[in-house]
Amino acid sequence: ERDSLLFSLRRTACLGNCPVFTLDVYYDGWVKYVGKNYVDLMGIYTGNLSKNQISYIKKAFSDAGFYKFKNQYNDGRLDIPATIIEYNGPGGIKKVEARTDIPRPFRLLANDMESLVNEINWTAEKY
Repeated sequence: ERDSLLFSLRRTACLGNCPVFTLDVYYDGWVKYVGKNYVDLMGIYTGNLSKNQISYIKKAFSDAGFYKFKNQYNDGRLDIPATIIEYNGPGGIKKVEARTDIPRPFRLLANDMESLVNEINWTAEKY
């Protein structure tokens, strides 16, 4: 049984070549990545982050003021990919789905968390 989820980041499909994946990061540092479309890592991968990286993530969410974001940023168009972040932090679990009119701090946080993918020594899982 895994420790509880710290955050998950999902990018959804669009009509073009948008990357589609899910990144789940747990409090104990265990990470699961599922690459579905237009990503370098296709399939299911697991890895680990250090305690320092977990601390960095918590600080990044705090600095971005995650709990102040609205739950949705969307003007109704569905052909635009969504970035969905669910965070389980000191203020409880909050989920934000962003498609349009995305605040810059949210976009920067999402990009920062996505860049963790490049820092992990991944193991491909059978599926």
